[in-house]
Amino acid sequence: YYIDRDYQIAAIPDTLESILWIKTSNDDKTNQDDEFLNFKLKNRSNVIVAYDANIRNRPDWLSDWAKYPENIIDSRGTEFDLYYKEYDAGDVTLGGNFGGTNDNMYFVLLQQLEFGGEEQIAALPGYFTLAQNYPNPFNPETTIEYRVHKEGQFMLTIYNILGQRVTTLIDRKAAAGERGIVVWDGKDYRGVQVASGVYLYRIQQGHFAKTKRMLLVR
Repeated sequence: YYIDRDYQIAAIPDTLESILWIKTSNDDKTNQDDEFLNFKLKNRSNVIVAYDANIRNRPDWLSDWAKYPENIIDSRGTEFDLYYKEYDAGDVTLGGNFGGTNDNMYFVLLQQLEFGGEEQIAALPGYFTLAQNYPNPFNPETTIEYRVHKEGQFMLTIYNILGQRVTTLIDRKAAAGERGIVVWDGKDYRGVQVASGVYLYRIQQGHFAKTKRMLLVR
């Protein structure tokens, strides 16, 4: 993930898979310039900065960025906190790393929010994106975010750890690029509160599916 190192990523949130990366030089980790990295966005996007979690104080230019709920871990076990900010199309300027010689230089990911046409959406890998629910563990309800990249019928279903269907939250046709948020209140299809334990939520479209785990604690 650096142009001058062979470090590799060991874990990355599913929501950030297959998006664009901007590689930086790890040799610039002590840079303290207010204007350090410049690039141009063709479309409105979330700019995501992966910042060494060992650095206690964020630089001023990162102070108003939102904190991502998950992080990135590299093959050495180093954790990078994730901060994001929405930018319109145009020029973007980021400041220096403000780290020390033993720290890691940040790197940048771009999550496109607008697309130039249907052909661009259709070219995206996979059929959907499924975020980790929040809060997790939860009681009494939790929120699930998703995005369907291609038009078609899709389902979002809750299962227990035995693979038995608990309830179906969504079963309908989606437009290409549709984003959505759904709340599960911890009840089954009959409206009965389910017991504490591990549950699975699964999004499916055609032959493609993705499943994640969540924990209900009463």
